Amino acid sequence: MQGFPLPSGLPMVSCIIPTRNRPELVTRAVKSALMQRWEPLEVIVVVDGPDDRTVQALSSIDDDRLRVEVLPESVGGGEARNIGVHLARGEWIGFLDDDDEWLPEKIYAQMRIALDWHTQRVVICPRMYVKSPKGPGRVLPQRDPDRGESISEYLLMRRKLTGETQIQTSSFLTSKALLLEIPWDNTLKKHQDLDLYLKWDAAGVDFIFIPDILSIWYVHQAQRSVSNDNDWQYSVRWAEQNAHLFKGGSLAGFIASQVAMRAFERASLRTVAGVFQALHKHGARYLDYLIALAALGVRVKQRALL
Repeated sequence: MQGFPLPSGLPMVSCIIPTRNRPELVTRAVKSALMQRWEPLEVIVVVDGPDDRTVQALSSIDDDRLRVEVLPESVGGGEARNIGVHLARGEWIGFLDDDDEWLPEKIYAQMRIALDWHTQRVVICPRMYVKSPKGPGRVLPQRDPDRGESISEYLLMRRKLTGETQIQTSSFLTSKALLLEIPWDNTLKKHQDLDLYLKWDAAGVDFIFIPDILSIWYVHQAQRSVSNDNDWQYSVRWAEQNAHLFKGGSLAGFIASQVAMRAFERASLRTVAGVFQALHKHGARYLDYLIALAALGVRVKQRALL
């Protein structure tokens, strides 16, 4: 990448990595963050509860830009990120999930935009390379928001069966000031990232999309966890309670694109009927029904192979 030389007096950027019980992965993530071209930089690893193996693994990294904060008990990923924000010395902050990687030019490319922007109420969103064990990787997002398109419409109202839009935790950069003003909601057991983006959008925050591919997002086979359980009714209740954040037909799009696949994991007729009733209630488009039907087909096929 061609760019300007780095002058002195640049604002510090803080990388915040929440982790627990994944010492090999978080070590890889930390090393990718420390390879950034941008200076000054600090990397804060928030260990979400006692975890001697992770602490020992991180102690092997000899770099005074690395700080490790071990929490006395687990508080969850969202609150761990909030704690990291309060600890950060940087004016600008990027998050990195412990199983993802930053490419060396990430912060440099994003800070070129940040330094030219006239507000700290901005989120800079690059593209990422998505790696999956199911097949070849791909680049997301495949398109940027149209003029006047809200973030909820952009993320949730698909234009084809497969998703082509994305904002991912390990990719965006924003200011500490914004994260203190509108932090992660630590009361949610799911959808914390989407909740944050929709609240930022409702508050008039600028989302700036750039074409650079700046991180690697590792998408793993689904594992049972709080964040990917199939309590689809919780997801629908959360969306309905926050209906003011969903613009246009994006609430139905949320049910089709993010709820249906998990709801149909152990699909009963009652669950299938409930999902399609929720789609109808919220004015689903024809494409939303097709997306939900496609999800049902995938789950039926998976169960047939068991």
